[in-house]
Amino acid sequence: AFPGYRYHRAIPSTFTRRLLNGAQFAMIVGDCDLTHDLDADQQKTLLDWVAAGHKLILRDSDMCNSSDYSFIPYQFQTIAVGGRGARGQVLSIVDPSTLGAGKSDPAHFLDTVSYVSGHQDLGDADIMQTDDLHWCGHLFARNLAGATGWAHTYTRWGRGLIIYDGLDRDDLKMDPPALNVVRYEYRQPATGRLPCNVRVASVLTLYPSADRKMAAGVPATLQVPMSLTYAAKAKGAADQQVALSITGDAPYRMNVSPATITMHSGQSIPVQAVISLPKGWSGFHAFTVTANGQHNAKSQTSITLDGSVALARAFQTQRRVRIYGIHFDVDSATILPQSETTISQIAEVLRANPSWRMRVEGYTDSDGGAAYNQGLSDRRAHSVVADLVNHYHIAASRLTAQGFGLTHPVAPNTTEGGKALNRRVELVRL
Repeated sequence: AFPGYRYHRAIPSTFTRRLLNGAQFAMIVGDCDLTHDLDADQQKTLLDWVAAGHKLILRDSDMCNSSDYSFIPYQFQTIAVGGRGARGQVLSIVDPSTLGAGKSDPAHFLDTVSYVSGHQDLGDADIMQTDDLHWCGHLFARNLAGATGWAHTYTRWGRGLIIYDGLDRDDLKMDPPALNVVRYEYRQPATGRLPCNVRVASVLTLYPSADRKMAAGVPATLQVPMSLTYAAKAKGAADQQVALSITGDAPYRMNVSPATITMHSGQSIPVQAVISLPKGWSGFHAFTVTANGQHNAKSQTSITLDGSVALARAFQTQRRVRIYGIHFDVDSATILPQSETTISQIAEVLRANPSWRMRVEGYTDSDGGAAYNQGLSDRRAHSVVADLVNHYHIAASRLTAQGFGLTHPVAPNTTEGGKALNRRVELVRL
């Protein structure tokens, strides 16, 4: 299922630093008592290696009714049911990322609808529980024990990355949507950018995220159903007073209901976000729905709206067009393959209008600092020009490239949705 990788398997007692030489990442698979199976020196060796900028994946669903990972610096427990072959009904992307996202990110698309409706054992998923705020939530699920919570999480350790994968082992070997979970884990750079809008330790979870593609220009009301869960870890926990809100990069009318709610522990309520799209609207927009409770309890999820218009039509009425269909490797100017659909459209426009010249402009979010982003955006703009010249045979004399780094943001850099809008390419007809 994953060509290009070679695996070296070892039992814990034989683990040494030498085994990590040249390794891209390490996995702990099916060891239910690793804290005792590795001695203190082995544990330190592994964690030091991760902290130096490497990746560790923890995976034990189906194989353990309980697991001891207490040597991991950020403590957690799991609610596990073992290998019961149980179907599940809940799997949601709460915080989209390069570990799995909606349709607006085809390079990392995770089809949770197909996953849940197909042959699966999601009821066997292990659910993480922790009070440590370092763990970031990605996939939300419910298992056979009735535990609702996080089946896919991650945290930073030093410059490296630790991923916890509690999804069913059989799913991860056979089901196409689940295979993408593994594929994205393998591809994720240990030092690459990941959001952390949702903390596993929070007692509030707002899910799922949503991706919508709609016809631009037509007035419409977008309604997005969600769920909000309050799951306190202590018995007899007090009720939560929760306020809900929605913000976005576009000045459209929007609201979320209910705006306030009192919740009991263990309760889930339906939530609906509504965005009113006026006549003539267009573009790619991001919105953030937030649930704020008491004692710093908080959860967020995102709505991505794609109302992009065809490039040829856009250039009929404007000289500058914002592009979101060109994707790059993390912290790199290497163009990802899924970008070619968009770049080929640019080439078609240029062929159809041989007198046109264009400037390709690159922009970034604010992560990494001004000097770094200036250079990165410039390299990315030049990569697009090189692709148009080398692969689509557009004359180099018709194209120029310029990077603007983190200047000219089109959305706040305070949310992942806003940052995504700022990471863009713009085309200017000269």
